[in-house]
Amino acid sequence: IILLLIILQFIDDRKVAFLAILPFVFFPSAMTWYTQIHKDGYFILGNLLFLYGWLLLIEIIRENGKWQEIFIRVLLIELGTFFIWLVRPYGVQIIQGLTFIINVVISILLVCLFLKKRIPLKKMLITILLCWMVLVMITPFTKGGIDTGEPIVQVYWVNSRWIPDFIESKFYHLSKVREGYSDKYQEAGSNIDINIHFHSMNDVFGFIPRAMEIILFAPFPNDWLGEGTTDWNTIMRRISGFEMIIVYISLFSLIFFMINNWRNVKFWLLLYFCMGMMLIYGLTIPNIGSLYRVRYGFLLTVVAFGWVELTFFFRKKSLL
Repeated sequence: IILLLIILQFIDDRKVAFLAILPFVFFPSAMTWYTQIHKDGYFILGNLLFLYGWLLLIEIIRENGKWQEIFIRVLLIELGTFFIWLVRPYGVQIIQGLTFIINVVISILLVCLFLKKRIPLKKMLITILLCWMVLVMITPFTKGGIDTGEPIVQVYWVNSRWIPDFIESKFYHLSKVREGYSDKYQEAGSNIDINIHFHSMNDVFGFIPRAMEIILFAPFPNDWLGEGTTDWNTIMRRISGFEMIIVYISLFSLIFFMINNWRNVKFWLLLYFCMGMMLIYGLTIPNIGSLYRVRYGFLLTVVAFGWVELTFFFRKKSLL
């Protein structure tokens, strides 16, 4: 339902929006989290609520809404944060970092708009204050640091001279988490790039293109027909192949949705949030099986918009 509401922030056609969420609901791999009480379900719910709250907040700010309406949007963001914290506390630190970056960008843009006399001083200050208030309100959920449930090992790290320590420390911890996964699951059948280690910010930045490739396109076609370590893993490889064909088609059609909506600030916020969350996991987890599960809510949210564009295309051609 939350994903449906998110899509309706961009289109008015409920039928198309409903068709767009079908992959999210009916992909066979989704049954691993919605047929039982599982961390993944609450984690996906929390992130979708967090994202939906931000989209509504931006909309109400643009419309100069009342403070009561703004408060409800902020409360929705807090509710999403709570669900994330409930099952994966480290997830709150990820969204905290992403929120910090987007707040900096929004603040700079608003100041530029004010200097160009396109918005009044009062609106600029209130908007900036609200954005940073959201960050302050989610910060208490990060108390206690990062705990992924995986062993944390020590990693040799070369400090950079151009990145503030409070930022670099986060990436250093990311490298330790990745090293912990690599040590604990050395024999896992779906490991990928397990020999890649991060010892500096240059290593992290250099791996980002590869991480993007993995989070969007893995498992790759050469994995679909391979044999798994168990019969169940072999079946899942076949299922993932079917699902990835749909993902590939949707990601291609997403390009046209992006072209048609490139002026929509809310869409870029959605894309930034989903891609940012997936990228952190892609840098941290060197295992396709684990990535396939934790990226589900983010990737299928992006896929839904590609499906929207595809549905409009078929309708235009009178095929739907």
